[in-house]
Parts: sequence; structure tokens; C-alpha cells
Amino acid sequence: MNDRPHETAAGVGQRIREDVTCFPVQEQRDGYAVSQMPVLLSGVQRCDLNLVSSVGNEDNPTEHPCGAEEIKQWNQQLTRSNPQTAVLKMGNAHDTFFIMEIGEVSQHRRYETPILSDAVYSYRFERLMGIRIYPNGVGTGRGTHVAIFIHLMKSTFDDLLDWPYSGTITVSALDRSGSRARSDFSRIIQAKPNLLAFQQPHEAICRTGYGYERFARIQEFFGPRYVKDNTLLLKIEFSR
Repeated sequence: MNDRPHETAAGVGQRIREDVTCFPVQEQRDGYAVSQMPVLLSGVQRCDLNLVSSVGNEDNPTEHPCGAEEIKQWNQQLTRSNPQTAVLKMGNAHDTFFIMEIGEVSQHRRYETPILSDAVYSYRFERLMGIRIYPNGVGTGRGTHVAIFIHLMKSTFDDLLDWPYSGTITVSALDRSGSRARSDFSRIIQAKPNLLAFQQPHEAICRTGYGYERFARIQEFFGPRYVKDNTLLLKIEFSR
């Protein structure tokens, strides 16, 4: 997609959903089975292999509120898309995952717009969640680190589930360098039942997210190891 030098930040925000998609197995790209179709991965994945992972240690996770304007934008985005559903990892009866494709990386960084994901069920009939990303950072990491937060969302099945949520979420930028020794950049988000972010949602999107203000250094996260053709692949794993 061509650059839009005269487009406003608000205009880019309206296009966020088009730039962030989940997809099923269709072809091999950079050692991972992927497709351009806007639906979720399914079946056997190369991503399920035990690849080398570099676990960041920049900061501890923290709660972080989402602004009213971003909540409004996110709600509008969700009305234009259907929730995705994470799939079981190969050979594992409990853990699930999905992969999010973030396009137009350079544009998101230039206009400093938050990337707001579509809604994703951690598995069938389970919790609904979304991901909020600040490419140029926020708070203590603004200008130096990418920030990533998980938000619970209200769903049909909430009354059937145990609350508060107490699972583990791992967020990984996938290594696309083609190196034999892959090094995905991963950070773990362990839910804490005493926090507001993990209580049963009573709004469409819980305004309080939980994650890292300093998830990864910007230059590393958006470096050639993880970004290819102006696109980054983010893997989200749920452990119950």
C-alpha cells in the first residue's frame, strides 16, 4: 500500500482494522504457514515448534487505562468485524494461539496511532480479548519502547466462566530473518486475579488493560529480524 503523506492520524486510525488481520494456513512464508485471508489460523502450524525465544526483561507488566477516544474507536472497529477464535496448539489439549498480521508498520510509527486488534476468543466459548499496541510507546517508554496491553472484552459466555481470569498470555514478535536459529521476541503476561484488568467485564471493552509500557526497544522490535515487507507477525498464546 502506498504512503499517505497528507493523511491525518485520524485517517490512519480508521484504517487500523484493515491493517491488522488473522489468517489460516495456506502457504509457506519465511518458514511459517500463513495466508492473506482475513480469518484465523487452523491446523498444523510451524509456529507450534519449540523455536528459540528471546524473552525480554525491559520492565514489569502493569495496568494501563485506555483513553475514551480510543475506546470509542475500538468499539466502532469491533462492530465491523466478527470475533476470531484461537486454536489449539499442536499436541496440546490446553494451550491455544492465534497470529496477528500488522501491516503498514512504517505508517503506524510515523502517525503514532495505536494499533487496536479485532476481538479474539482464547478458545471456543471462553474469554474474549483484544490487544492494544503503541508503536512509538507510551508513559515511561514513550519514544524508546513499544507498548503492548491485553484487554478483556464482554462476551456471551462470561456468566458461564470462572472469574477473575487467572491464565497466562505470551506475546511474541516472530523472527522472519530466515535464520536457522530462530529468535522470537517473547514477553509473558501472567493474569493477577486481584487486578481490575482481570475481573469480569461489564463494558464491551474493559478500559483497564494489562501489559508492558516497555515491551521491547523500538529499534529491535521493528528491526529487519521481525519486520519484512513493512509487515510484522505477532503470535499470542493462551495457557489455561
